[in-house]
Amino acid sequence: TGFQTTEYLRTLDVIGPGGLSLRGAWAGEPSAFLGITVPGFPNLFIVYGPNTNGGWSVITQLERQAELIARTVRRLREGRLVDTRPSVAAYYDRWVQRRIATELSTATAGCTNYYHAPTGKNVTQWPLSHTAYLVVTRVLPWFGFTWGPPQRSVRPAASSGPARRAEAVPER
Repeated sequence: TGFQTTEYLRTLDVIGPGGLSLRGAWAGEPSAFLGITVPGFPNLFIVYGPNTNGGWSVITQLERQAELIARTVRRLREGRLVDTRPSVAAYYDRWVQRRIATELSTATAGCTNYYHAPTGKNVTQWPLSHTAYLVVTRVLPWFGFTWGPPQRSVRPAASSGPARRAEAVPER
């Protein structure tokens, strides 16, 4: 059916400013701060990213993500960068995984299902309520985001097949 829940952005080849691909950074275990941003990939926002499926309605999760992205983009001045602190993103991922282990034990009890990457890590589920996600998307960006001056811009590169590619290029 093509149902590949753990292969986020599978058809998009995302390359960060240092030349690292998003797939390379993830190494088979997709992770994103709040399910939205990935350290080392400035100004990249993901909707319905890793560990955001959960609660009562995915629409509510998507609304919280869209609100955070809109708030963040409004703060960006032309050419500025927003990135995610790697230490905060790693802490957040560990926290989510601990919550999954305690709150969603039936989803992690040695089962093989669509929640898990091939490594066994649950990369799809949000373990708490929508209210908890609302709180973390309002509070945690203050600790997790870094704001910087422009260094590079991103433009679409020529397509080399079915996957689209975006890459960082030096300012001219």
